[in-house]
Amino acid sequence: MGENEVISGDRKGGAKPKAFSDDEHAWHLFRTLRWKDDICCLYCECDQVKRHSKRGGGIQYYRCKACGKNFTDATGTIFHRLRIPLSKVFYFAHLLNVGTPVNRIHKRLGIAKSAAFRLAKKLRTSSWYDEITTLLEREKATGNITARQR
Repeated sequence: MGENEVISGDRKGGAKPKAFSDDEHAWHLFRTLRWKDDICCLYCECDQVKRHSKRGGGIQYYRCKACGKNFTDATGTIFHRLRIPLSKVFYFAHLLNVGTPVNRIHKRLGIAKSAAFRLAKKLRTSSWYDEITTLLEREKATGNITARQR
């Protein structure tokens, strides 16, 4: 995706793609990245895991049948205890990927400037940034996200 391309719905009046506007969908996409094979306990690595509950915004909680510990999709990642909705984080990653400055991103998404710079640093220094941008490219290829020239 070039620097001139923009996600449809990026401008006022257009509908945003699901990955950027719906937290349930964003968490579903994140789960496909996180649990590529099967869900396993993050503490004892046992695959005897059951879904425990689902909380606000689509966060899935799990409980290990072997050790009894609870964990979420985000446990042990840069997204754990993040106060910014995951759909905004995906949009943030997309905007970083197309070269939008963090100063503009924080205004567009309505988040604090300091939080935006912290998130940009976390994303850029983690392996999740590459995986998220690859996932968003795949979503674009399937037609869930469309690009257009500015």
